[in-house]
Amino acid sequence: MRNQTEQPDRKISKEAQEAAKGKEDISFSPMAMPMLSGPGSIAVVIGLASQAEGFIDLAIITVAIVLVALIAYGVLRIAPFSAKYIGPTGMNAITRMMGFIAMAIGVQFILNGISSFFGV
Repeated sequence: MRNQTEQPDRKISKEAQEAAKGKEDISFSPMAMPMLSGPGSIAVVIGLASQAEGFIDLAIITVAIVLVALIAYGVLRIAPFSAKYIGPTGMNAITRMMGFIAMAIGVQFILNGISSFFGV
């Protein structure tokens, strides 16, 4: 039987623990990747490509994908500078708004699925 003062096997190192103590929020929220290249984005590309009638349509879709990728790259590149400009309170507000928007999109997907299922 273990002594109460003994600690169970740790999954993170002491160095990682010490680094986490200095951070305000140590949680990880993978919002950016699913929103940029997740199932929704892939479904849109598949839907548009399935409706393409020729090479010109596929070329336009490809150009649109490249433009969106470049815009996303630009926005992500200036993110550190804008984060310094708006400060922690602004970042907290934007994080909450983006969470609400992601939740609203999810609820709309669910409502669309239910209405399609019941033919409403």
